[in-house]
Amino acid sequence: MNNLFEGINKRESAVDIVVNNIKQLLIEKKIKPGDKLPSESEISEGLCVSRGSVREAMKILSAFGLVEVKAGNGTYISDFNGNSIMNSFLFSFFATNPNVENLYELRYCFEIDILELIIEHADQNQKERDALKNNLKHLEQLIKENASSRKIRENDLEFHRLFGKT
Repeated sequence: MNNLFEGINKRESAVDIVVNNIKQLLIEKKIKPGDKLPSESEISEGLCVSRGSVREAMKILSAFGLVEVKAGNGTYISDFNGNSIMNSFLFSFFATNPNVENLYELRYCFEIDILELIIEHADQNQKERDALKNNLKHLEQLIKENASSRKIRENDLEFHRLFGKT
């Protein structure tokens, strides 16, 4: 499986190389849901990028639900056990390399509906709403501390994981 990971475009960022390579392997069905990916080191070596770039790419793919990182066990292509129509839509959207404005529009559409559901079920999700409040307080602290963009991105990913659980 190691020879599947080869850099294509030298002008891409290292993170984009990893993300685009995995997307292409999924599209070509060379990797399938449930497959375990090679280790960060193997992907890093195969694509000539740093392990940090591979790790960042996995966070992005995880946020989109395309991979599942199992601590101590590896990274797997998600099984897409949920709503297959939604999974197909999200994968298609992700595979088209959307620009930032498209991503903001997509997030806006979903987040409004999710927010309405959170309000509708407010009596059932206090724990999750508290976690969201703590996440936002942490974001405020990160901004006051002038934290790195990496830390702010991690906070944003966590916010959306919590948002989806609520």
